Amino acid sequence: MSSPRNRPQRRTTVRRPATTRGHLRAEDGAITGASLLQTLAILAVFGLLVFEVVSVVVSTATLDEAGRELARAAGEEYRVSRSIDATTAALEPLLEEHDARIRSIEILDDELVLELERDAPTVIAHRLPPLAGLATPTASARTTWMS
Repeated sequence: MSSPRNRPQRRTTVRRPATTRGHLRAEDGAITGASLLQTLAILAVFGLLVFEVVSVVVSTATLDEAGRELARAAGEEYRVSRSIDATTAALEPLLEEHDARIRSIEILDDELVLELERDAPTVIAHRLPPLAGLATPTASARTTWMS
């Protein structure tokens, strides 16, 4: 019999965990904290972009609808008062209700042209100068004021 000293020793291999860019990669397919964090960050940025776009689109659509209502009211008021200042003053409650501002009111022959603007409720777009114009949609509406 051979003594324990003479017996060939078994080599044991110590496996190091596989790494990807310094982060531990799970061998069994489980997600690691770093990759979960990266995925959540990408989803958050994508969600923010979607929110910004939807916010501007909805704001533009509702401003266009409000523009038609405000133009009708402005036409009726101008028919009575024949004054743009009085018409603007009469529109103030409706402007506040629709969260809009008047850019201009023009009288062209028998038409009243009303241009409106509104700040879209964005998180980032209104703070970035190249995108600030997109975050302030405008609408134009016409109505006849002569009866």
